[in-house]
Amino acid sequence: ILEQLKRYGASGVLSYGLLNTAYYLTTFLLVWFYFAPAPGKMGYLAAVSSALALALAPLVDRGLSWFTVRYKFESRGKAFFTVVALCFNLALIMFVAVTLLSA
Repeated sequence: ILEQLKRYGASGVLSYGLLNTAYYLTTFLLVWFYFAPAPGKMGYLAAVSSALALALAPLVDRGLSWFTVRYKFESRGKAFFTVVALCFNLALIMFVAVTLLSA
């Protein structure tokens, strides 16, 4: 599956990264609020993440092209790194907010 994602280049990596962001945000919230007493219940979501990334790679490819044109980026690479930065910032805001609200 990872080899097939590599054929999409930046879009495949971004697709995988977007799903990882969603997975880790969801997992963090589930662990924090629900699974903390029983951490052994989280195997299935990790296994499905790669297959979903491959299925979404063509859609993410079109979305990255649209994002590049819509916001007038010089290259897809710059648009890619902007989306990655947005994902990291979203995750950071989520972790800080949940941690502060739970303290």
